[in-house]
Amino acid sequence: MTVVKVEIRSGAYYDSIILIQLQSSLSQLPGVLDAGVVMGTEANKQLLAHSGLLAPAAQTAQPDDLVIVLNAEDGTAAEAALNRIDQFLVRPASAAEQDYRPKSLENVSMNIEIK
Repeated sequence: MTVVKVEIRSGAYYDSIILIQLQSSLSQLPGVLDAGVVMGTEANKQLLAHSGLLAPAAQTAQPDDLVIVLNAEDGTAAEAALNRIDQFLVRPASAAEQDYRPKSLENVSMNIEIK
């Protein structure tokens, strides 16, 4: 018997790229049959309904709420997936961001020749 779990995070806004990545990551976890990750707008709740993922708890979401719905093989798989959400939401810094060091005013002034 499958289990549907819903998590609503009030006032947690993420752009669509992050939501798509989170949904994809959750869908690939063992025991997860389907996942829906949207902001709680009426249009997005209609999308969940068309996908068969609009559980009663998700219907109460407000437009600025993050809505995560999981359809899993069992409660254990659903809970394990819900426990991984924060891990998936942390975006590791790219190599370029890690290596970039802005020039200080001191470094900039040393490279300018004054005539």
